[in-house]
Amino acid sequence: MREINSRVGAILSIDNNVVRLLGYGVYEGDFFQEDISSYVLSESELEFFKSLSPEDKIEYQDKHIPSFMKNPRIRLDNGDVVWGRECWWGPEEEIKKRIKNAAKITNVKLVRDSNGTCVGVVEIT
Repeated sequence: MREINSRVGAILSIDNNVVRLLGYGVYEGDFFQEDISSYVLSESELEFFKSLSPEDKIEYQDKHIPSFMKNPRIRLDNGDVVWGRECWWGPEEEIKKRIKNAAKITNVKLVRDSNGTCVGVVEIT
């Protein structure tokens, strides 16, 4: 069982022993992603959902959105949010073990549009 606020690592990809690392942070729980909400909510439901405060959104999703529509949310140490569906992630120590012998580790960041949808990746130093 994943514990909320547990330390985790997030990897975008590993190819030819080169790791594209999103970073380390905390697992915040499973949440409904607003950037994919238009696929599962009607237009009026989506408008209502977007008008809610962050606290009310959590209550609304717990009561009205099936668990299979929720996704693990990871808040990285730099403040960025990545979703479980966007990366390979797990306990921080396991991720560190997994990548310790990589030929190269490249730190990357997801680029998002105004809706929060990932539209690209940039390398960071």
